[in-house]
Amino acid sequence: MVRRARTVIPGFVHHAMQLGCDHHAVFSTDQDYGLYLDFLHTAADKHGLSIWAYCLMPDHVRLIAVPGSEESLGGAIRDAHSAFAMRHNRNQGDAGPVWQDRFSSCVLDDLLVWSAVRLVESIPVLSGIADKAEDYPWSSAAAHCGLRRDEVLADSFPPPGAIDDWSEWLTGATKEAALDTRILLHTRTGHPCGTAPFIEDLEQQTGRILRPQRRGPKPRSQGRKR
Repeated sequence: MVRRARTVIPGFVHHAMQLGCDHHAVFSTDQDYGLYLDFLHTAADKHGLSIWAYCLMPDHVRLIAVPGSEESLGGAIRDAHSAFAMRHNRNQGDAGPVWQDRFSSCVLDDLLVWSAVRLVESIPVLSGIADKAEDYPWSSAAAHCGLRRDEVLADSFPPPGAIDDWSEWLTGATKEAALDTRILLHTRTGHPCGTAPFIEDLEQQTGRILRPQRRGPKPRSQGRKR
């Protein structure tokens, strides 16, 4: 089966996700989480990937990020995940795959970016493992609430004064479950997530058809009957 070419557009916000192999846990100790963030920080700096938000769950990773070039997203995630897998297997005395296939991603419409950030940082609350998003130590929520500094995150986001009370703002994620389902669907398919005008603009910029197309052979054109 031919894989669809990943759509990565420099300067646009992307949602990316990677699952653990067979949905098994990737992170089991605090050391695992910290090690992954170290690798992600190094790889993002190397490849020019600006990370705006993230959440590490035991069996998957979700990122909101802006690539500086077409190779930034894939290069950073490839390097970080390869390095983590090697160290993880060495520590566990294992040689099997750590990650499920390749990561998935989609370009996000500007109108959806803030909601996507809120959803990603609220995953621990929505999953029932944290009462407040900022209490979960392995996401960007605490840093955005001003509780700690996070070197993984880009200094350019959020803009000063964008959100008065980040902790309170995060509680609105409980009303956006349908949007999260939509973002995850587009992430799995790789199609941009946004309005029709947004996707049309992307198609003009890239010269590619980015909307879902019907599968199967095109219908034959019927000649004029005589």
